Amino acid sequence: MKFRDFRQYFSSSRISRYLAATANSNQKATKLYKANLKVAQAFHPLLGVLEVVLRNRINDVLTAHFTDPDWIINQKAGFMADPSLVYIHKRTGKRTTNDYLKEKLKKPKKDYVEMVQQ
Repeated sequence: MKFRDFRQYFSSSRISRYLAATANSNQKATKLYKANLKVAQAFHPLLGVLEVVLRNRINDVLTAHFTDPDWIINQKAGFMADPSLVYIHKRTGKRTTNDYLKEKLKKPKKDYVEMVQQ
């Protein structure tokens, strides 16, 4: 990648970090960025495994807490609908129910129910 391409596609705040680390050498900044990409790629499989392990552990804890292996489906009327799940919208100042989790579960629940019924 040529430096002008690097500058075109990435933010100046990102580029400035690499330039600062290489005494403003365009060539070295580009090489450093590529090396950083390789390091990030090396961590990607580990992060994927960590995400699965964490998600499974959260499921185990919540399954035990609710004594319900299907808590994610059955708790829509429980903690996912708790009246304390509200926030004040920064721009409008309006008090809004935070139903993000409940809304995000609609499609997977529908897919799950369809799969079980087959």
